[in-house]
Amino acid sequence: MLVPEKQTVYPEYMPDELVRVRRESRQDQLLGYLRQHSDLRILDLRPALSEAKAKNRIYHRTDTHWNDVGAFTAYQAIVRALGEDFPEMQPLPATEFEVVPSRTHAGDLAVMLGLHATLTEEELNLRPRAPLQARLADGSAVSKSTVGNPGQYVSERKGEGLPRLVMLSDSFATVFIPFLAEHFSRGVYRWDIKTSPSIDAERSALIEAERPNIVILEMVERFLMTPPPTSFSGRAQQ
Repeated sequence: MLVPEKQTVYPEYMPDELVRVRRESRQDQLLGYLRQHSDLRILDLRPALSEAKAKNRIYHRTDTHWNDVGAFTAYQAIVRALGEDFPEMQPLPATEFEVVPSRTHAGDLAVMLGLHATLTEEELNLRPRAPLQARLADGSAVSKSTVGNPGQYVSERKGEGLPRLVMLSDSFATVFIPFLAEHFSRGVYRWDIKTSPSIDAERSALIEAERPNIVILEMVERFLMTPPPTSFSGRAQQ
């Protein structure tokens, strides 16, 4: 699963003097190749995000990352795609959440501009109207703050017949993990898309040990310049 860059979703805000060299992006090239030459299930989030942006702001103004609303849109698209193989899996409806604006510090774009001490961000937070059920292994709630730093996290949720998940991801996943965790009896989320023989071996060992029903690789578009993992030899359950 590739996460579109902010400028991919909002090209209308780019300066006129920045002209695209070609119409086909790296994301287009990769997705087209994988669809022709692999049996990987590829999720293109661009259509869902393009539709969602007409209703709400889905990326932060002062940051390259999406906000809760954008992440929730991606989460719903993920679960709908998984529902093709797991029909009982249906995304949580947006009506179960309340959009709560809050003022917070500016994001990475402001830092790049040297304006982080001047600008602030109006963050759009999705607050569940009823408590979510998944918990981290230590019993704490799964939230973007508890899974917001690089590392590996494990969520658990009671429920008959729920599948198991391993997800390898970057920082964009931290915002939708709390929603996604609701659908799995056990989820292992590893913030890591770097690649090397030793890292790939660790990933394969993780998948072999967890025996998940589903493995997701999430990566933001900018990291197409960084090679993804070269090996997923661990076996997922059929």
